[in-house]
Amino acid sequence: MDKIVSAAWLARELDDAGVAGGQSAQEAHKRVTDSGLILFDATYHLTDKTKDPSVQWHDEHIAGSLFFDVTTIADNASEWPNTVPSAEMFERAVSELGMTNQHQVIAYDRLGLFSAARVWWLFRYFGHDRVAVLDGGLPAWLREGGDVFNGDATPGRGNFTASVRPELLVSAEQVAGVVESDSSVKVLDARGAGRFKGESAEPRAGLRSGHIPGSVNVPFTDLLTDNHLYQSVDALQEKFKEAGVTNNTPVVTSCGSGITACVISLGLSIAGYPDAALFDGSWTEWGSREEFPVATGS
Repeated sequence: MDKIVSAAWLARELDDAGVAGGQSAQEAHKRVTDSGLILFDATYHLTDKTKDPSVQWHDEHIAGSLFFDVTTIADNASEWPNTVPSAEMFERAVSELGMTNQHQVIAYDRLGLFSAARVWWLFRYFGHDRVAVLDGGLPAWLREGGDVFNGDATPGRGNFTASVRPELLVSAEQVAGVVESDSSVKVLDARGAGRFKGESAEPRAGLRSGHIPGSVNVPFTDLLTDNHLYQSVDALQEKFKEAGVTNNTPVVTSCGSGITACVISLGLSIAGYPDAALFDGSWTEWGSREEFPVATGS
C-alpha cells in the first residue's frame, strides 16, 4: 500500500464498496468498513478555536468516515499537548472506532495536509503499517467532485492490538543529548520561518521564541504544492538534500506540538528515506523548559 492515496483512488474504492448518494452516513460507514477500509477525518485547528472539527465532520465528511480527535486520542495527563498515548489507551480508543489490525486506514483532514499525517505516524508507531493519507485531503476530494455526507455514524466494536516501535519517538532529553554531542543527527523543524527564527510570536502564550540549536528549518508547507498535495519524489528529495539529509542521516522531526512534524516524517518516507524519529513534545516542551538552550535567526 502506498503511503499516500489520491482522491481518484479513494473514489474507486468507495464505488467498489457500494457507497452511493442517498445512503445514510451509517449505511455508508458500514459498507466502507466491511470492505476493509477505515476512513478517519483527523482535522485539527491550531489557532482558530471557533471551529469545532467534530461538528465540521458531522456537517460534511467523506462517505463512511469517522472523526479521529488527535487532541483526545492522546495522553491528556501530560504537561504537553497532543502527547502520544500509551499503547493501552490507543488500543482502546481505536477499537472503539471499529478498528482491527486487518483494516486499511486512510486519514484525511479539511486543511489539505496538516494533521492527517499525525494519524499516519500514530498507527505506524503502534505497529500498524496498513495506513495512508489522502493526498490533498478534503479539498482534493471536493475538487475531484467527490460526494460528501452529513450526520453521525456509530462504529461497531473493533479489536486492535498495538506493537510499539520505540525508535520512532524521542524525548526532550534525547534531543538535548543530540544537540550537545552528535552533529550527525539532523533535527528538522516544520514550523514557519518566522517562528523558527524567533521573529514571530508563538501561538501558545508563555513560550520563548526561536529554535533548537543546530536544527534546520523545513516548513511543512514547503513540501506541498499550492493545492496541498505532496510535491514529487524528486522535489522532496531536493528539499531534504538542501537540509543536509542523506540516506544515512539519522533524522528527528519537530514542530510546535508534534502535529506538522509528522508531515515531514511522511514526506521523508515518501521520498525513500529511512524512518525519522518524532520529538513529540516539540517546541511547546523545549521552549517551556528553561534548562534547554534557544537559538534565534537563521
